[in-house]
Amino acid sequence: MQKIDKKKIIEFKFLSDKEKVDSKYTNWSRMYEYPIVIDFITKYFNISPYIHNTACGFAKIHKLFSDDLNSIGNCFHSDIIKSEITNNYYDIREEDKKLENKFDVVLNISTLEHIKEKNCIDIINILYKQVKKDGYLICTFDFPTVDLKEIERYLKVKCQEIENKLYNSDKKLNIVLLIIKK
Repeated sequence: MQKIDKKKIIEFKFLSDKEKVDSKYTNWSRMYEYPIVIDFITKYFNISPYIHNTACGFAKIHKLFSDDLNSIGNCFHSDIIKSEITNNYYDIREEDKKLENKFDVVLNISTLEHIKEKNCIDIINILYKQVKKDGYLICTFDFPTVDLKEIERYLKVKCQEIENKLYNSDKKLNIVLLIIKK
């Protein structure tokens, strides 16, 4: 397992209910997560970055986000399920040497919490290997579904606690944002 330098952690925090919202993304967390990703990419890249949108999904909301990503970068959308969004089959639980050091930005939005067969640290490492030097891995995940303490121990950094955490009372979930520079 590779070591991620804690100085390369750009963001590791709970999302706030004060974050920018885009209501076209109708899901409770995506309306916060997707604008954060778009804003980050457009802030840090003057030219069209090569983006891997992993586990991109297959619903209308995922298509909207994929289209928005296509407007700011050269995108490779992949998922374990084939859909109108992608024909690029990719299982984030498995390494693919052809994808290593290939992308300016690798995204994984709210899927780590759905994977039970593999440790999320392993998946973070698999995705991080795909990032080029000076590129970024951007992940969001549900808390407490994902073991935050495990990620904190691995990264040797505490997740930033904030006031007004974004919270879904029906699902009893918060959202965590992790951005790592390579």
